[in-house]
Amino acid sequence: MSDLTAPVQILNGNLGNILNFLGAAVGLGTAAMGFVDSTKTFWGGPSNFGFGYIRKALDPFLIQAHTGAAVYGKVEVLQTLRANWLNGVTKAEQKAKAKSLIHLGLTQGNAGRLAVAAGVDALKLTAVAQKTANGVAPTQEEINVLGQFDAILSAVLDTAYERGDQKYRNASKFLAMLAATAFAIIGGWIVYGIPERDSIWSYFSTREFVLSFLVGASATPLAPVAKDLASSLHHNPDVIWRACERLCRQGRAIFDVESRDFRHRELFEQPVDEARMFPPDERVERARVLLATNAVPFARCEPQETRKTKKLKTPDGPVTREVVYRDWRVTGNVAAEKTEIVVGDSGRIIFGTCSCAFFQENLLGKGPCEHMLALFKASADGRKDLPTSVPIPTVPARPPKPTPDEETETEAGEEDFDENEEKENNEGR
Repeated sequence: MSDLTAPVQILNGNLGNILNFLGAAVGLGTAAMGFVDSTKTFWGGPSNFGFGYIRKALDPFLIQAHTGAAVYGKVEVLQTLRANWLNGVTKAEQKAKAKSLIHLGLTQGNAGRLAVAAGVDALKLTAVAQKTANGVAPTQEEINVLGQFDAILSAVLDTAYERGDQKYRNASKFLAMLAATAFAIIGGWIVYGIPERDSIWSYFSTREFVLSFLVGASATPLAPVAKDLASSLHHNPDVIWRACERLCRQGRAIFDVESRDFRHRELFEQPVDEARMFPPDERVERARVLLATNAVPFARCEPQETRKTKKLKTPDGPVTREVVYRDWRVTGNVAAEKTEIVVGDSGRIIFGTCSCAFFQENLLGKGPCEHMLALFKASADGRKDLPTSVPIPTVPARPPKPTPDEETETEAGEEDFDENEEKENNEGR
């Protein structure tokens, strides 16, 4: 067994040895994080780290949030949020779900306590809860108070989830460091071995032990965080689409109309300043407030179809199908306004009317009003994704026209059949 003074030809500058060192570090990092993540079998394991921040931040908003024998109370809300936290659901979805559950528990009986927790006007927030329950449209001041409550709640959720995520990462990295170091020391013990004349503890005084320890410690920064991998796989198509749209606004991507796909393309030397070029739309913000107050009950959502027959190119050759162009006509009362929109097959508002002053003054010259936008968002589930083309029913082919010889044979056969039938009738008589 070598000691600290014995030469070890491991890190001698050879490229192959350096690559082996890096490969061992990467493999140990992945194995260590996999081992740490597998302990979630036991009551959630390290994924429980950080959820305490979320529980503590939401506690003022969940105290007596549901009165009486509520089916979905504080315990159930925390269990739902904890399940999403353990499974690595994206933070945006977790925060949206937490906000929705708190809004769901907003009633006239607990609105005062929730207003105190958020620091907003308790009387106006209670009035919003009461009017929402009675189906009455709230006033603009009450909507503003609800918007303040929603903004403060979003800030609280952002702080809680960011701090919780940071604690989870640090704890997971620390546990992965311990696991990777232990794996490296054991692996070095197995690879280099211990002579029979040496004791077990002699291994810890060798260069091989020091090298194994360094490999295990350096593997920790390379260890992937399992929740990050799970979150990246859970992104839904809408989130990815919005991210691609943002890249287009920055001039870093384009949308190919022919292939209906995004492509990377740097259009400017410096990315576009989104805050200056694309400021927040006040109508979009007011539409979100209308949705949050449940002031958008749409009455009817009907499809209007136009069908055309087209020949389409496919890998198996051209096929003829009936293409369906489908528009959706949505009508309803948004707050105190009577609103109607037509959504095209591209998913955009192509026509609409509203009784509000903004539409009466501008029509659609400045875009849809907040009532149209709110009705468009509220009717998203009703506008189902139906087939855009259907196969044309096949018509049975006509039999081929007989040749002159076949027609002559057929007529002769019919004459023979008639003569035989006439003889049989005479014999019968």
